[in-house]
Amino acid sequence: MRPIGTVLAMSNVIFGMFMPQGWKMELSGIDGAAAKWDKAVEIAVRAEELGYDSIWVYDHFHNVPRPAHEAVFECWTTIAAACVSARWWGATATEVLGCWPRSPPRST
Repeated sequence: MRPIGTVLAMSNVIFGMFMPQGWKMELSGIDGAAAKWDKAVEIAVRAEELGYDSIWVYDHFHNVPRPAHEAVFECWTTIAAACVSARWWGATATEVLGCWPRSPPRST
């Protein structure tokens, strides 16, 4: 914990953003899965151009607040495909995949 009154240097602050994948209905106004995917990649590339440090995705399979008949790009496939599709993928890119730690189910 840092002492009260100290200022965190801006070089220590990192910013990330969630790549649109349809989970919150943010792509519902775009017709067609290919056009939705193109917009998602476009936004991820723009975040990289603006200097964001990371791209995040949700690990959900249906829309919220309630399931709808709208596209939702699954998280693992989305990250893998974005890395291949985006212009920024190259020698300087690092892909880090992680899951929230969960305890194994108990057998009875």
